[in-house]
Amino acid sequence: MERTTETKNKIKYQPSNGDEGIWFTEKFCMRCKFCDPDPLGERQCEILGNSMAYSVSDPEYPEEWIYDKDENPICTKHKLWDWAIDGEPEFPIYDPNQLSLFELTEQTD
Repeated sequence: MERTTETKNKIKYQPSNGDEGIWFTEKFCMRCKFCDPDPLGERQCEILGNSMAYSVSDPEYPEEWIYDKDENPICTKHKLWDWAIDGEPEFPIYDPNQLSLFELTEQTD
């Protein structure tokens, strides 16, 4: 059965393996203003959590993870964190416990 534009947008997306799941979460979730990239952070997206907790056939599985008209997976709630408009995020970008190859210093004029 060929999918029409109407039916494509109603088909839920679930990554087929771990690599695809990492690609999707890095592309959408970790760059979204609704999700803290720190897994221990206070602001976590229910969509991401429910996608891991439920099967695509469960009613609790997120309706926001679907295929677009070109059959690419998307999250309909995704809002890109735009540094120019949104400024610094409320959450820390770098984990203070993570080692760094380069010392981060404040720039002075």
